[in-house]
Amino acid sequence: MAVHRFQIASKKKTELLLRSMREIAVLLAETPPKEEKARIKAEAVIRDHDVIEAYGILSLTCSLLCERIKLISFHKECPPELVSSVASLLYAIPRVDIPELNEIRKQIRAKYGKKFQTDAMNNSGGIVNEKMISKLSLHPPTAAVIQTYLQKCCTKFEVQWDPHIPPVVNSGMVTTGEGRGPGLLLLPDDDDDEDDHDSANNNNNNKGSHDTVPIQPSASYEEWAARFDDFEKRR
Repeated sequence: MAVHRFQIASKKKTELLLRSMREIAVLLAETPPKEEKARIKAEAVIRDHDVIEAYGILSLTCSLLCERIKLISFHKECPPELVSSVASLLYAIPRVDIPELNEIRKQIRAKYGKKFQTDAMNNSGGIVNEKMISKLSLHPPTAAVIQTYLQKCCTKFEVQWDPHIPPVVNSGMVTTGEGRGPGLLLLPDDDDDEDDHDSANNNNNNKGSHDTVPIQPSASYEEWAARFDDFEKRR
């Protein structure tokens, strides 16, 4: 039942995601482009994109547990090879809107106890699948990821858009981004003290120490772009 519910939920979210992508393209096609509204909408769409992928992982997890039901019934403790799968399922239950999972949570707790459930919810010992944690993360995507998503929407719906890169507020520190994607390396401002200024000049060989230097896209950023393309192909 849970697997079927994942399929229905994924289909529904995919339809809403495509509709939102079109709305983003329309916002950027206006004169002047409504970039701020588009960025806000894109952040929500990226979140839905990740949730759809999380549904896919959870669907496979439920199918695996169904196949191993005899093994689960035979052992009092959770089999070592299934600890990560069961823990990941428990971790995801309160973070996704799938009612059928609540019954599964009750059954797992009754069999393995409250401590197992608590450890899974807190990811004690790193037992939860890292990809699951990433897909269900509450951290917002970085500006670079949002920018790429906006460009993808424009390409898909053939909208001509000259992106305006928003200015970075923070300075004098490295921003790697709490969300999914690369950050910017920001060097000291002009009003920093003389010692810091000299140190910045020495470290950067006097090459524009007050400029904003973009960091090359990280692997996670490139992976996100690849996942977007894969999503398009699977439609």
